[in-house]
Amino acid sequence: MIIKKINAKRTFEIRHPILRKGLPIDSCKFENDNNPNSIHLGAIENNKLIAVISALPNKCQFFPEKKAYQIRGLAVLEKFRRKGIASVLIKKTEIVLKNEYLIDLIWLNSRIIASKLYLKNSYIPYGEPFEIKISGTHQRFYKILD
Repeated sequence: MIIKKINAKRTFEIRHPILRKGLPIDSCKFENDNNPNSIHLGAIENNKLIAVISALPNKCQFFPEKKAYQIRGLAVLEKFRRKGIASVLIKKTEIVLKNEYLIDLIWLNSRIIASKLYLKNSYIPYGEPFEIKISGTHQRFYKILD
């Protein structure tokens, strides 16, 4: 498996069936997807995109003084889950943000079913769970990069 930078539109190949199934393809577009400072990584195995993650330059409202990015759209095709691919994508994203963008903090809104993944990767829950209309109950997490 290799991890490489991809463009925002390529993430839709995985975002749509995993995160936006049954919704229009336009629902895969995130604010700041096409910002030149946004990062989109793909995990590729046998020349096939199997997982994606995006990191977008979105301020964190609960740590406004920090230079922050938001992780969004982490998705792994079903048959490749539980093999550590999501954790590899998270770690690679952290390295890029820390070393190339000098980011202090990463934050995200995780679906409740993915909370264990972020806890395992040393993210800290913030606040109470909340609902996002199209995708269910979420928990906010953050991680300060040292």
